[in-house]
Amino acid sequence: MVSSQLIHYWVATTSLLSRLTIAESLLHLKTPINKLLVVLQVRFQQSNVPNQQRQMILKFRLLRLNE
Repeated sequence: MVSSQLIHYWVATTSLLSRLTIAESLLHLKTPINKLLVVLQVRFQQSNVPNQQRQMILKFRLLRLNE
């Protein structure tokens, strides 16, 4: 399991788009990444991405999670 400190460092040092892309890649792995997605979600909600774009990305991510 990835430590929460490493996750916070990763979130703090990567761009929003990179984080979403990497998170999408991680969804295909069989490792527990719920903690990572929760941190991403919190940081994403605090970001300055316009609401419409934010909703589109969140919908896309939720669709991917449900596959």
